[in-house]
Amino acid sequence: MPDEGALPARELRHNLRTPVNHILGYTEMLMEDAGSLQLPEVVDELEQVRTAAHTLLAYINEGLGSGETISRAGLDGLCRRLEGPLDRILTLASSLEHRTRGRGPDEWAHDLGKMRAGAENLRGLIRNAPEGPEQGAAEADSGEGAPQARTGQARILVVDDNDTNRQMLRRRLERQGYGVGEAPDGRRALAALRAGSYDLVLLDIMMPEVDGFQVLQWMKEDSALRDVPVIVISALDELKSVVRSIEMGAEDYLFKPFDPVLLRARIGASLEKRRLRNELVVQEKLASLGALTAGVAHEIRNPLNFVNNFAQLSVELAGELKEKLGNLPEGARAPLCELAADLELNLRKILEHGTRAGSVVASMLLHSRGQSGERRPTDLNALVAEYVTLAYHGARAQDATLQACVTTKLDPAVGMVDVSPQDISRVFLNIAGNAFQSLRAKGAAAPGFEGALDVSTRDLGDRVEVRFRDNGVGIPEPHLPRIFDPFFTTKPAGEGTGLGLSLSYEIVVREHKGEVRAESREGQGAEFIVTLPKGIR
Repeated sequence: MPDEGALPARELRHNLRTPVNHILGYTEMLMEDAGSLQLPEVVDELEQVRTAAHTLLAYINEGLGSGETISRAGLDGLCRRLEGPLDRILTLASSLEHRTRGRGPDEWAHDLGKMRAGAENLRGLIRNAPEGPEQGAAEADSGEGAPQARTGQARILVVDDNDTNRQMLRRRLERQGYGVGEAPDGRRALAALRAGSYDLVLLDIMMPEVDGFQVLQWMKEDSALRDVPVIVISALDELKSVVRSIEMGAEDYLFKPFDPVLLRARIGASLEKRRLRNELVVQEKLASLGALTAGVAHEIRNPLNFVNNFAQLSVELAGELKEKLGNLPEGARAPLCELAADLELNLRKILEHGTRAGSVVASMLLHSRGQSGERRPTDLNALVAEYVTLAYHGARAQDATLQACVTTKLDPAVGMVDVSPQDISRVFLNIAGNAFQSLRAKGAAAPGFEGALDVSTRDLGDRVEVRFRDNGVGIPEPHLPRIFDPFFTTKPAGEGTGLGLSLSYEIVVREHKGEVRAESREGQGAEFIVTLPKGIR
């Protein structure tokens, strides 16, 4: 027969643990700051606070256990046990407020205030325990915090009905370099997710009205949100809830109170899995596109070869025709020679554009190939010097007026690097060739311009860096994010396929696990930086 005086243990566990979690969270952040500022006496007192808070948790877990209810007598005994460590925390909080005044960062006063507020909130709860705490630590807040994300940051949405929980998690995550948004309930969490782009959701399970399970269900039913990873936040005794969340599609879970190291590791692992999933999708799409590209290119190449070959023969025949027409009388010769000249001009245009189409097809086939060349120890400095020189001679062959000062600064410490020389040489040829085209374009627009290309290598320990810096026309800022996209080009129509830098990116990043990036100011030149792993396997 149930005890008529029994109280719901699950709600009590949640309400009593919440302020203790706040005490622990702010204490750990304060300890990190005090340790970095070398304040051992502050660290010592904070360690005492943390010990007392863990004692509170142990008493709560022991007193409430995993049962559904607790008797009033049992709750009274638990509350008496909590008074001792709670008094210790409040005493230490007063000492810390006095000791740290004017010594630490500005947010210390706020954090110590939150730590004290957690202790005072818990005291209020245990003093009202005989009536049965119903509101607990639910500091409901009506507003959402907009994510303060900087460029390149992962953005995380914290969903929790407790204001202090959200603030504490926000502070912790911002210290770890993330952009953070907040939502105080499930409905506003869905609105925030649909309004902005988030990489991860930290989702509390126990929330009023719309709980974490409902939020998970809505996310999985929404095609735009179903792939956003979710880490559920749960108390230690809610293992069944955790299992249910994982079955519904949650990525991972975290128990309260949070361990900072575990928090960082779980979030990092979830974000990395999301990145790898996204990369796999992109790779599958690129593989399909590559197969299609290769098929189309093969189908086009043969008839295009016929067009080019016959155009070349026809140009030669047109030249011979003009010679034969020279034997005709003057009156009959002039109009026929004019027609022959027009015919030759048209044929040369066909040959010119057919040749360009042939180079596009060749680049498409090269771009779609599935295997990279054999990797072997290679003298990278020699490879750079050889292909920069080759690119310069190639540019001069196209435009004999091109003059450029090419300087190389090659670090001897670079030595042998494990690369595919036939592939990496193509990267150097593409980048240097683009630089010479940029110099040529600027020279055409500014007579007397002195073009320069500086090429350098640098040993970075387990990596090597190759830089190509020119003082040409540069790349417009809006174009910079797209320069490695297939078929994107800033060159005039007819002068580029838009595949050179895309192919270079594939070779450096996909095949060699390196990095390639560009920096530029329009009108002042551009710099391409290639970084490659050095280790020889």
